[in-house]
Amino acid sequence: GGKAFLGPDGRGHVVADKDASKDELSPKIDYIECHATGTVAVDWVDIESIPEYCRKQGKDPMLSGLKSNSGHFFTASTHAAIAKVLMGMKHNTVAQTIKVDQPIDGRVATQNIPWPQNGPVKRAAVNSFGFGGTNAHLVLREYVPAAQANRIPRKKPAENQKMAVVGMGVHVGEVETTKGFFKHMLENRPIIKPPYKMRWNYPQENPEVLKALGMPGMPKGSYVDEFEFDFLEFKMSALGDEYLLRKDFLLLKTAAEAMIDAGIHKDSHPNTAVLVNGRQDYSELNFSITLE
Repeated sequence: GGKAFLGPDGRGHVVADKDASKDELSPKIDYIECHATGTVAVDWVDIESIPEYCRKQGKDPMLSGLKSNSGHFFTASTHAAIAKVLMGMKHNTVAQTIKVDQPIDGRVATQNIPWPQNGPVKRAAVNSFGFGGTNAHLVLREYVPAAQANRIPRKKPAENQKMAVVGMGVHVGEVETTKGFFKHMLENRPIIKPPYKMRWNYPQENPEVLKALGMPGMPKGSYVDEFEFDFLEFKMSALGDEYLLRKDFLLLKTAAEAMIDAGIHKDSHPNTAVLVNGRQDYSELNFSITLE
């Protein structure tokens, strides 16, 4: 990651850029729809990681950002950015980045401009920054029937590729380790239990709510009542409302345990995927609104 886990990492974005430009399928990018949160930390990563393949074309692309129009959609931000790009292609316009008086780069579109097409078809890229260098760079190209640019040779799938599961981490209910999980299974001990008393706050205290829902009681589940999290280990700021990030903390902790179990450390085993999964924490509904 970068300076902090919740901040962007320019190195991660450079890697995403290179992957997007493999086999020279992404030349002559007309404009980049930036992640652009309006913060120094994020906006400079947008600027400084302008893809190398864009610079090779001899003309840097125009830049624009949606969040000054709409706000931050968090995990749905890229969906909105893609919609903006597609609408721009349709109407031959790069939409302005509003509420910008002093852009940090002269290529930022502060007015609606005609699409600056640099080739036979329109092309745009979308930046999306995730936690700690989990970044994406998507290239979109206008579809023109019979255009040569649409004819990309299909690659044959690699043969004899195998995948091995080499590490695991588990946090299910009161079980905090993989060994503990298997021990529960061998001993046939239940993991699914009733929620602790204040899990659901108001619904648990008010029998009229349960009656209205047609429920005899709150559902049983593999509830995680509490867990320890090392802010320093994950370079996380201890400021803010940690309650609204507790699910992310738990997923991070579990993923780290799987990597330790596999003997993987930073910069080793680049062809490794870490898959994490967690159920929705519906107790967020106690607030009637969630962070995302």
